[in-house]
Amino acid sequence: MGKRKLVASDPCQSKIQKLSMFGFSSNSGSEHSTPPAQASNSVKIVKPSTPKRKFNISWKFNRNWLRYDSKLGLMFCDLCISANVQNVFTEGCSIMKKENVDKHEKGTGDNSHSAALCKSQSAENMEVVRQNALSKSKSAIISALRNTHFAASNDLPNSMVPRLNNLCISQLKDLRVDSHTTYESNSSVQEFQQSLSDVVLDRLLDRARASSVFSVMLDESTDVSVHQNLIVYVRFLEQIGGREVPRVEFLGIRQLSVANAEAITSELLGMLRDMGLDLSRLGGVSTDEASVMVGCKSGVVTRLRELCPGILATHCIAHRLALSCGEAADKVTYLVKFQAVLNDLYKYFERSPKNMARLEKVQGILEDSRSTRLKQVSNTRWLSFEGSVQAVVNIFQSVVAVILEDNSAKSLALHKPISCYKFLYVAHFLADALKPLAMLSKSYQKSELDFTEVNCLLHSTVQVLDKLISYPGCNLSAFLQHAPTEPLLLVDIVAKRS
Repeated sequence: MGKRKLVASDPCQSKIQKLSMFGFSSNSGSEHSTPPAQASNSVKIVKPSTPKRKFNISWKFNRNWLRYDSKLGLMFCDLCISANVQNVFTEGCSIMKKENVDKHEKGTGDNSHSAALCKSQSAENMEVVRQNALSKSKSAIISALRNTHFAASNDLPNSMVPRLNNLCISQLKDLRVDSHTTYESNSSVQEFQQSLSDVVLDRLLDRARASSVFSVMLDESTDVSVHQNLIVYVRFLEQIGGREVPRVEFLGIRQLSVANAEAITSELLGMLRDMGLDLSRLGGVSTDEASVMVGCKSGVVTRLRELCPGILATHCIAHRLALSCGEAADKVTYLVKFQAVLNDLYKYFERSPKNMARLEKVQGILEDSRSTRLKQVSNTRWLSFEGSVQAVVNIFQSVVAVILEDNSAKSLALHKPISCYKFLYVAHFLADALKPLAMLSKSYQKSELDFTEVNCLLHSTVQVLDKLISYPGCNLSAFLQHAPTEPLLLVDIVAKRS
């Protein structure tokens, strides 16, 4: 009949033939089913399509550069992409055959995988060389910074840095990059110091800005070059262990053209503005009692209160203590003379190496090693009076021995005031009285001091001084044990000998 017969040997055709024999058709829901004979005649033969190839994960073995994108269904070569070459695997290969992967891997030419591999190896070698150079330079800079920071922290001159580097060269082998790069020149040291200073200042300002309130302590002073400078400290609160702890840090020093209230206020406001400290959070200012600072009409504190009305002004408590003690001592005539004698003793030894050598030799013979140097009394150095008196009491025997050995007019002029009973009595009494005052001054200079401790420390010191009126202290008691209660006159000494 011209129709194609179904071949039973074909599995697909055999299934279709069996279905048609049982009356199944494509429209099984129709009322009139196609007879088996007619259905068998209308069956179309469909050849199965070739299955789509898939990416095999085993192809990536020893091929870290091969990447398969499951969303796009493409294979890529990351090595060729990073080397910026153009081929099928940089745009994406859609034919999933291992032969294509092998062909790409073994290909040659400017845009091949081999060319990309060469570029990658060259780049890696250059990166290794660059990293080695940078690492060596970084180690050298860190080593130089350590020595520069050590010199600055210990007040060593910049000229000491090269010698310090040579001293530490065995421990800091990375300090020297080559024979031409040593980081020892004066400009390098100054640049390192400035860099270290900037880092320290940035960390300090971050801590100060984090505080809800801060205060400043300022004073003006003249340096050795006769330039007037403004010295500023900042006090702020820092969160440590869940509580706020007060901190006092050095903020900066600025040179003043004129040391008047207007110039000091302008310089202080400029410093706070440059360092990013909000003036609205300034809660207090501490100064001395000079009129330029606390003047009621145009002082620095008055000018600051015009900008921040809530500022609390405080006269430095340690400075106030030193002023009160100094003014009280100046009202006693003999204490003024006593301080002059102490300074004369200081100059006698400090300005003469010969006299100082004699003093040290006598101390060695007497085995008196409690103190080897006398101290100068200065009104600007709050603890100098106590240190000077204690030094005289400790080495009095050695001082007298040197002065008598010298037997010059100057030494004899010193021997007369220091060998009298009154001088020795006052020296030992002041050694007992000035010690609690020195302890009070040190307590007032603590950075963690608050207002609640001021009166307690002051009252306890006053009680100790009151007891010295009725009961002599340790130094005076030791002196009275070896000295008579009342000094003997020359007539009494002659009568006693006879």
